[in-house]
Amino acid sequence: MGQPSLREIDTRGGPGRIQLYAARGSEPARGTVLLGHGAGAGVESADLQALVELSDYGWHVALLEQPWRVAGRRIAVAPPKLDEAASDILDALSRGPDPLPRPWVLGGRSAGARVACRLADRAEA
Repeated sequence: MGQPSLREIDTRGGPGRIQLYAARGSEPARGTVLLGHGAGAGVESADLQALVELSDYGWHVALLEQPWRVAGRRIAVAPPKLDEAASDILDALSRGPDPLPRPWVLGGRSAGARVACRLADRAEA
């Protein structure tokens, strides 16, 4: 697994960040896996880092770091604000000059998993 590219994305809650591990191989990517962290730990969590290996199997893997964490705060914001920021990040990754490919698979740990569940229908994930 290689080094991720970093993308800072403006959201209504401030700048969020994506660590993007590009799909490896010569074939087009199978899709994009977007994973969010929990309220107690960030994208460096062992379980999220283990899923980065999906890039070896043809998937783009994007680890979503919420704005409150990027800002260095220790306490998470309320769920509606988490959803808002994740939605803004998903929109930015889905559109623009170089959108990430579908299908989307959303997931995460703890609070990140709950955000993923709430956004799944909207993302057609």
